[in-house]
Amino acid sequence: DGAEDLIRCLQLYYTLTIKKDATKYLGLTIAVDKITREVRLSAPGVIAKALKQFAPNSTAVARSPAIYQPPRFGAAAQTPTAPNTSPLLTADQRHRLQQLGGVLLYYCLAIDSTGLPAVTAIESALAHATHLTQRAADRLLAYFRHYPDNILVLKACNMRLHTQSDASYCTRSRGRSVAGGIAYLGNEDPTEINGPIMAYSTEIGRA
Repeated sequence: DGAEDLIRCLQLYYTLTIKKDATKYLGLTIAVDKITREVRLSAPGVIAKALKQFAPNSTAVARSPAIYQPPRFGAAAQTPTAPNTSPLLTADQRHRLQQLGGVLLYYCLAIDSTGLPAVTAIESALAHATHLTQRAADRLLAYFRHYPDNILVLKACNMRLHTQSDASYCTRSRGRSVAGGIAYLGNEDPTEINGPIMAYSTEIGRA
């Protein structure tokens, strides 16, 4: 079948250890349902551990990963976002945010891409992290406290590649903009969204 063909091709160039019933890979838990033809990827305990390490005394929950910023239209859309003038964090506080960003970035890329724009926004602000940056991190942790054990479901499909992308102009500090999107394999109906095979969110503009 297709898996055997892939293995044979890889063995031409690499030494492989084959374990066809594997349930773990790079910290992820893999569950294959051959009846429904689905693969489920999860990371049990990752969010619980992050909450215990970075927000042990908080019980806040949120239904969205970031604080809502209303869109601007017309001439206002050309105006850069006002600079962040809140007090700077200490070196230790910035280091904790760096650690948090590393944990959540991998989780968002591998399992739950809904938090990815918020994670990249926090990481892009680390060089000049302020209390507002910490507030954004607290909001993201509250979101994952509300949805701690999400599962990425990959369904068998007709392998039609779909992509969705979006961008916003001058919505980050220092006149920077944001672009992002997802790509997934699905069927003919583009509204039938499968688990993404790629998700990204990046800033564009001045550093």
